Amino acid sequence: MYFFPFFILLANPSAHKQQLLCNTPVNLNAISIDANTEQLLWDSVSNVTYYNVRYRAVGDAEWNSIWTNSNVVNLNNLRDATNYEWQVQSACTDNNASVFSQSNTFISPNNSTDDTISLTRVVYLQKGTPNSLTFRWRTNQKTSTVVYYGSSPKTLTAWAKDTTLVTEHEIKIDDLLPFTCYYYAIQSGTEILEGDDDNFFYTQPMPQTVQPVRVWVIGDAGTNYAEQNQVRDAYYHFTDTTYTNVWLFLGDNAYQSGLDSEYQTNIFTNHYDKLFKQTPVTPAAGNHDLYSANATTQTGPYYDIFSLYTHAEAGGLPSGTEAYYSFNYANIHFVCLESTTASFRVPYSAMYNWLQADLALNKQHWTVVYFHHPPYTKGSHNSDTEVELIEMRQNFAPIFDQYKVDLVLCGHSHTYERSYLLKGHYGDECTFDAQYQVDAGSGEAATPYTKDTANHFDGVVYAVVGCSGKVSSTTANGWPHNAMYMSTNTVLGSMVLDVYGDTLRAKFIDNSVPANIIDEFMLLKHNEVAPSMYIPVLSTVAVYPNPTNNQFALNLNLAQPDEISVDIHATTGQYIGKILDKSLQDAGQQKVTIDLRYLNLPKGTYILKISGKSINQNRLLIIAR
Repeated sequence: MYFFPFFILLANPSAHKQQLLCNTPVNLNAISIDANTEQLLWDSVSNVTYYNVRYRAVGDAEWNSIWTNSNVVNLNNLRDATNYEWQVQSACTDNNASVFSQSNTFISPNNSTDDTISLTRVVYLQKGTPNSLTFRWRTNQKTSTVVYYGSSPKTLTAWAKDTTLVTEHEIKIDDLLPFTCYYYAIQSGTEILEGDDDNFFYTQPMPQTVQPVRVWVIGDAGTNYAEQNQVRDAYYHFTDTTYTNVWLFLGDNAYQSGLDSEYQTNIFTNHYDKLFKQTPVTPAAGNHDLYSANATTQTGPYYDIFSLYTHAEAGGLPSGTEAYYSFNYANIHFVCLESTTASFRVPYSAMYNWLQADLALNKQHWTVVYFHHPPYTKGSHNSDTEVELIEMRQNFAPIFDQYKVDLVLCGHSHTYERSYLLKGHYGDECTFDAQYQVDAGSGEAATPYTKDTANHFDGVVYAVVGCSGKVSSTTANGWPHNAMYMSTNTVLGSMVLDVYGDTLRAKFIDNSVPANIIDEFMLLKHNEVAPSMYIPVLSTVAVYPNPTNNQFALNLNLAQPDEISVDIHATTGQYIGKILDKSLQDAGQQKVTIDLRYLNLPKGTYILKISGKSINQNRLLIIAR
């Protein structure tokens, strides 16, 4: 009776070794003892020799360490009112050491008499529409919330206010004009915390508008590695003064577990501060984000941090959940899916039914779908063996085909992979062959992928962009996937989309400054001829002086030669007259002076509608005389 289990133990020495592994401490807790002391404690680990406790202020690069043989330690000399994260590692009698525990956080006591209000999380924009925008930020104290906004940094004549005292600030403004540039300042309590020339945004164009649109796509970015900022800097240099209209996160936005402290360190602190305050971010959740959040109940840091389109605020069909949603921008329909939660991926789930209904109602010219787990990859993950990837391919790729989706973007694999123009392949890699290629070419400018009546507008391009924070040296068996035209596991980077009219151009750029274009492809619709087609970047316009008495100037930055017209309207929408009629202007920086005296307009606020081939924008003009 006793010999048999002993024999099994000897025959399986690895099982014996497993019993001796040093366990990772659990049930971490922090207690404020007094105004100067924070006590950290956790469950004891058997066979422990000592514990390594490391802690740092959220956002700091370096850890502080304390070695102790007790499961309790007191911290002193902390910064006042500061958010700290801490972890514990066990070292045991057999010389084994555990991995560090997941981070826990605490806020140190505030012993300072300084009552200055300050930002502890940068301002970031959410839920843009043609007429509204939501602002969010965090402060060190509970205060009221105010946003001032207007047509220039010096004319912030409108405001929105919430008198509720909070540290998590969220406020919406909803009296805006479509595709118009606004400047803003944020105030908490009596303190203006931000409000300079970098604090501006564009409202969305109306749906189905033909407008140049730039989209930045990053996946698996939130590593807090130096490479993350290299990818950012490469894009900033690449886009230069061209405004980023849409910003997509493809999931795994904050490693390792999507904790609030990890979002603070890996995303919000010294990473994307400038872009956060100019372009709304629309994320998909990844498996790492959902380690600490629940998509079914919409709880946890990911859902606390982001304000997403649940009610079709920017078009599409209301989903009723932040886990998956859709929105329009100009003539593009964007759809975000949630691929981590198993119950969402099955046929006839709520997400499955909503997606079909949303795409059936879609009237936009282009459709881009994005989520975390790629249907096709042989990178650091394998779409032949992993259930999330298999189910997204088997259950959802047929819907993409049925409703003529144009582009599917995913992360998860820490690689870049880009497919041919595909249709109808839902099996393993070994079943893929030429019959599933609507177009087996490169899709480059000389031979673009064309979706027209000849091929029934069929075909989807699938791209994996999971390399915006790190790459993986290991790949799955079968790399590269047979469905892919281009694959690399050594290049960090991001994807840039430029959409204008019947043309969608995609570039994968690396982390160099200036960036190298590693891959490029083009999608056309309606038999457009591509080889000589020029894809304009966003033209911009500024109005000054504003306010004015009789004259003002348009400072134009045109992407191409253009004929510019300007109409003036009352703020009620009433047409007043044309003040510039098809004035031919060269590409680049141009100045056009306009005299208003012949109109005899009373002082007040007016709307300028500025239009051309590559520009269609509104500006507020204040006449001060």
